[in-house]
Amino acid sequence: MWPPYFSYDWIMAHVYDNIQLPPYESIPKQNVTLGQGTTYYDWPTRAMIEIYKDYCIPVFQTDTNFTCNLLNVDSIAYIIVTDARQTKRPPCCIYQNPWNPPAPDFLQPGKGVKYNGTGIFIDDSGAERPVVWWGIADPTTPFGYSFFLDTCKFPSCVPSQFFFSAVTGFASQFFSNYSLERPPSSVFTIPPECTSAKPCDA
Repeated sequence: MWPPYFSYDWIMAHVYDNIQLPPYESIPKQNVTLGQGTTYYDWPTRAMIEIYKDYCIPVFQTDTNFTCNLLNVDSIAYIIVTDARQTKRPPCCIYQNPWNPPAPDFLQPGKGVKYNGTGIFIDDSGAERPVVWWGIADPTTPFGYSFFLDTCKFPSCVPSQFFFSAVTGFASQFFSNYSLERPPSSVFTIPPECTSAKPCDA
């Protein structure tokens, strides 16, 4: 489903309640924090980075009101604080080890995911676009990924949305500016502050 390398921008919506459940037909407007970001992916080098430009990935019990990068290289995922105002967290910590980016065929049958049918996404102009959904059925780790149905030509499709379970509620990324250009290797550089990084605190 994925090409060997790509990039896209996204708006992330962190919905705090368990009433507005994903998948969403449009970006949620209530009980939500919105932020922007960018993802770069390079499967040949097993590298991926998510750049959180407004607030960090909501996987901590503590405040995530700071910018960060989630860098995945050499089978290790680091969370790197990029907000100079954030002094309560280490500049770099190890989120998961070992940890690898999803393979391009991560949605193929037999990899723990299943086809969840089709739906729609309503963009800011009010236009409806059909999407196709894949997800994990396990209720303890809800996960979903969609593609725009009208772009699905072998071997890949244009991504639409991704949702996952956050510490509270759910987080969804809504994609735009999808590019098949290979990211520069410099975006995956491990910063010096990660050389002595320890596991992240909750």
